[in-house]
Amino acid sequence: KMSPRFDSEKMSPRFDSEKMSPRFDSEKMSPRFDLRPYQKKIVDSIRDQNVIVLLPTGAGKTVIPAEHVRETGKRTLFLVPTVNLVHQQAKFIREWCGAGSEAVGELVGGKQIPDPFLQTLVRGEGNPSVLVSTPKAFLMAQERDPRRLCWNSWDLVVFDEVHHVLKEHPYRKIALSVASANAKRAPSEPRSRTQMVGLTASLSYSVSDAAIKRCIRTLMTEMQMDALCTATPEELLAGGYHSHAAAPEIALDDVHLEACPPADRKPHLMLETFWRRVEGKGCTEYAEDLLRAIKRREGALRRERPSDFRSPLAEPELKMADWGVRMHKMAQRFDREDPGVAGRFRELEQWYESLRILIISWEENREGSVLFLKMMLNDDERKESAEFFHKHDREDIYVRLTQLKKVLLDKTSVSNSSNADFCGIVFVQQRVTAHIIDFYLKRDRTLSARIKSAFLYAVSSPATPSLSLNKGTANSVLHDFRKGKLNLLVSTVVAEEGLDVPSANCVIRFDPVLNAVSHVQGRGRARQELSSFVVLQERKDRPTAMLQKVEEKQLRIASSFHTFSELSPEERVKVKTGEIEAQKNRETSAMSLLGRKGEEEAYQDVLQYCAKTKAELGVTWDETDETDKFLCHCTYESETGSSVEGIGKGKQKKIAKKRAAWDLINKLKASVPSTTILQEVEEKRLEIASCFDGLSELTSEEQAKPKKGKIGTQKSKELSALSLLGRRGEEEAYQDVLQYCVRTKVILDEAWDLIDETDETGIFLYYCTYESETVSRVVGSGKGKKKKIARNRAAWDLVNKLKALA
Repeated sequence: KMSPRFDSEKMSPRFDSEKMSPRFDSEKMSPRFDLRPYQKKIVDSIRDQNVIVLLPTGAGKTVIPAEHVRETGKRTLFLVPTVNLVHQQAKFIREWCGAGSEAVGELVGGKQIPDPFLQTLVRGEGNPSVLVSTPKAFLMAQERDPRRLCWNSWDLVVFDEVHHVLKEHPYRKIALSVASANAKRAPSEPRSRTQMVGLTASLSYSVSDAAIKRCIRTLMTEMQMDALCTATPEELLAGGYHSHAAAPEIALDDVHLEACPPADRKPHLMLETFWRRVEGKGCTEYAEDLLRAIKRREGALRRERPSDFRSPLAEPELKMADWGVRMHKMAQRFDREDPGVAGRFRELEQWYESLRILIISWEENREGSVLFLKMMLNDDERKESAEFFHKHDREDIYVRLTQLKKVLLDKTSVSNSSNADFCGIVFVQQRVTAHIIDFYLKRDRTLSARIKSAFLYAVSSPATPSLSLNKGTANSVLHDFRKGKLNLLVSTVVAEEGLDVPSANCVIRFDPVLNAVSHVQGRGRARQELSSFVVLQERKDRPTAMLQKVEEKQLRIASSFHTFSELSPEERVKVKTGEIEAQKNRETSAMSLLGRKGEEEAYQDVLQYCAKTKAELGVTWDETDETDKFLCHCTYESETGSSVEGIGKGKQKKIAKKRAAWDLINKLKASVPSTTILQEVEEKRLEIASCFDGLSELTSEEQAKPKKGKIGTQKSKELSALSLLGRRGEEEAYQDVLQYCVRTKVILDEAWDLIDETDETGIFLYYCTYESETVSRVVGSGKGKKKKIARNRAAWDLVNKLKALA
């Protein structure tokens, strides 16, 4: 049967313009302006296909799915990555489609979908319904109401900034879930699948051709995409799109004091590296003075409240972010009991946060650390630290901020001379940096006369325990910035994607750009003619010149990209075989996650397993007449073609789900081959050993002779292979150890363990043991959030111990 939205004879939408719901006005159902030729070409090519649309920032990507919805009347879920974009995109769709607020709903965290909207959605009657939502908010709503919000209720899902599917992001979970639901539907069903459309200006976080192609292939395959639509530079130009993206101006080039040598900068060892530098007297003078000031305040508080104060710096298992949190909680505890003590706890919180700012910058960001203290301490507290501030609060330390001031004065002068209003965005990496820069701008008289600034970041987490941004203030900042009441926004990446401020004419990168996506998205915020793009700091491995070429490279690769259906039979087999092998490897490496915490945590283990294997977990429910009211089905579906289902019953949903997950774990484990390659090698070794006449059957003289010769030979092997150890550093330590073992003909004994709680170092504990004729048992151990990291750390520990023995 045809879908109820269509008439079988006329193949046209069922709804009548005379009987049309008042939510949509038939006379207004026309766009505000004509589509550009390249937009119309893409809209025409979509039809019922799953497509990814790749166009530069400002080229009008959102118009394409909006026009598709207007023409087809499809019930649409329009996903956006941030809360700030929900209202912006919903407003645009209403204007484009001539729709009312009831037809285009908005959903963010903490809110619920209005019931009338849900009823219209389920019935599929009347005009199209569009829900604009963040992915997390929709997943929570779908979990509360899986029947009405199942994928059968949606004709179309739009992913704004679809590149997020490539990483561990809620987008990925939704995309895999839709693809899985589509695969289960019979072709004869009225809607054989839910259509997916992805929008992006950058398809890959990488910069090399091979990595970009791999990312595109991954997106196209996992989302079951039929086509990749883009426009050539000629089509863009002919269609009236003129990119006003300015050439980058490098305003500051490597003027920072590299306190910690680049070779020692391993992010997972950041805190450990800092304390090692402190103990070895290798840290900066400012770090020493800052620690001295902190110790003095700790001592005073310890003498005053010996039973209440514990220094977080003395607890290596504590995260840096928890230092200030602990002091903040103590201050709240004493607010009524003893305000004076509460104030001292609150003051120490700021000193800890200042130290954290310094550590996470590898001791480079002295200016940020000092300015944070000036911002957060009161007059009396600053007077108590007069010596500290006299030494370190000097104009010459504010290198980057001074350069930022010069850039802002220059750009505002240029705007004034051309009779244009300055409107800029300064991008930073850390939330707290947004506060610091805003404080600096407001206290500078010259800047405050020209600049009206505010800061913006995701409201889900505070910058520090005492600094946060609520939703109302964030909305007010965005409104004032768009209206021109503010002319400078200091923002984290939350403003990079999709934020529409047509008047923006200057983008400043205060911190280094981390990847190609961030570069393309951030630069695209300034679209005015004669706009400027200023870089105050670069990554040495990702210079701006390299990132500049990525957008052109992606468009070139995308224009010549062949989808799976366009490949030759031989190429299809090759691609599919590679995907299956990759999936098998992921499943084998993640198998240790299953059942590690027992039945009580079985569901969480399964979720982590699915995240590692990039597979979708299907959860469905049935009700039974038995004592156990709920029946849960947990289904794991793999790219290898296998499907495993776990079933569990319980009086409560939580119990049933836990039992189903435990059943699934046992079935998944049973599906793994009983012997691996390593086990086969071990069996072969035991077989050979069983046929060998041991030394015990020889005379004492005969025993000594071969043993002495073996020891001498083994020593020679180990000495000649010693140069292999540690030659490529910690990152390749495990490979070096394996090569060393091959040379010395020793089997490396490896074992895994798990830590109950996640801390700075990780949850996986790995041991590698080397034991030979000449070396007694040497064990290297390492922890990490990933197995690979833990293994490399353990291997590095073993390398150092073997070198010490040599």
